[in-house]
Amino acid sequence: MALAFKIIRFNGIEGSCQSQTVNEESFKFDFPIRRDWNDHPIVDVALKYFDIEYLNGGQPLEYVVNRELAKVELEDSGHDSGTVKATVQIRPVNPAAAPSFGYRATIHALVIADLMWPE
Repeated sequence: MALAFKIIRFNGIEGSCQSQTVNEESFKFDFPIRRDWNDHPIVDVALKYFDIEYLNGGQPLEYVVNRELAKVELEDSGHDSGTVKATVQIRPVNPAAAPSFGYRATIHALVIADLMWPE
């Protein structure tokens, strides 16, 4: 068993309070990802860092936010690679009063995999 780590960076994600923003990034390891007894790849992803800056008309803004969502998911993985999906959403206290309320976000995801090293 050899654990390997890879940081995936999602920089400059921009969106509005109207909907979620979803970005995807691929990753690749130098060796195959080990599989369990059910032939599932032994790989997962964790949220390492996130920063959300609130914007109004493109300018930074201090504002009361009712909900923040920042999550990362492993979309699919192959023999030695896969895709990480990052989702960001904010909701101000009164979304109808602030339709131009937006954000700029940075997310770092940590991919952790059990790799098969050659002998």
